[in-house]
Amino acid sequence: PYLPINPKDVGRSYQSIIRINSQSGKGGVAYIMDNEFGYKLPKPMQVEFSRVIQSVTDESGSEISSRAIWENFNNEYLEINTPYELKHIKISMDADSSHDAAEEITRVSGLLIFKGKDLEFSSEGNGPIDAFIKGINSTLDGPVKLKSYDEHNIDGGSDSVAVSYISLRKDKGSVRYGVGTDSNISMASIKAIVSALNRLSKD
Repeated sequence: PYLPINPKDVGRSYQSIIRINSQSGKGGVAYIMDNEFGYKLPKPMQVEFSRVIQSVTDESGSEISSRAIWENFNNEYLEINTPYELKHIKISMDADSSHDAAEEITRVSGLLIFKGKDLEFSSEGNGPIDAFIKGINSTLDGPVKLKSYDEHNIDGGSDSVAVSYISLRKDKGSVRYGVGTDSNISMASIKAIVSALNRLSKD
């Protein structure tokens, strides 16, 4: 926020000043997600999520609270599990000694549920993200491609939670972000891919 003074100098806080309504830009929403909940949204995702919040405030015609912003984020990105739901995943990494320099190959196998139908897959790649996307693409009518990847930790220390932001692109051009959280960064990334896949399915 562009403020002429530090709110702390007059006994206030940013939280008591920032108000989010239908006229608010992405900066206010991104600030709240970062400073109140620890999620540092990538800039393109700030635009995407601000549109989600704008649709809510347009409908209500009033301001939206920080808690309501979080609930919309949680519902839109973290708790979305349809039409694809990940039921099982196994990740293994092996060094390939057949090359002059050993290369690590990641193998991924798993099970997705799509509208009650089991979709089993198995693939390998140069990392969990690459292998997982190749695996799920073997089950999809239209393949998806990785467009961007960002990650960070929340809370720090040994009990920190990894957050992964991944955007996927359809062949037709649609791009959507997904978000995943887990104590393991590879699992956070896989959850983010499933989140993005489900959001793409809305198009």
